[in-house]
Amino acid sequence: MTDKENTIGVNNPHDKVFRENYGDPDNARSLITNALPERALKLMDLSTLEICKDSFIEADLSDYYSDMLYRIKFRDGSAGSVYVLFEHKSYYDKYVHLQLLEYMVKIWRLHIKQHKEEPAGLPIVIPLLICHGRREWPEDTVLL
Repeated sequence: MTDKENTIGVNNPHDKVFRENYGDPDNARSLITNALPERALKLMDLSTLEICKDSFIEADLSDYYSDMLYRIKFRDGSAGSVYVLFEHKSYYDKYVHLQLLEYMVKIWRLHIKQHKEEPAGLPIVIPLLICHGRREWPEDTVLL
């Protein structure tokens, strides 16, 4: 079967492969371990990593964007958690920072809505941008 025949009827095959791979907690844990600095990892209990099923993608953009959200508890057992937002791109998008910020605000708003009875405080959200585009991501846009 040719690549063309193999992708007939499959919208955004790269996004589907991304979701399949990083929808697996072991693969997500591996990426987080390799992507985040050691000082951040020391604060997290990666054995508590769980995927969040809530979607923060607008319906009209769902064919263009793929995101996954994981929640991780703190290693010391303190209240709260860290969310790691995976955003996948197969092309350079100079406004991806704005998109990530919008997702983060939606995550915080949902957290507030779900935790009305608890003391105020927002979770930490760490966005991870994964890009496999043909064009290299410009160095002057990289955020660390």
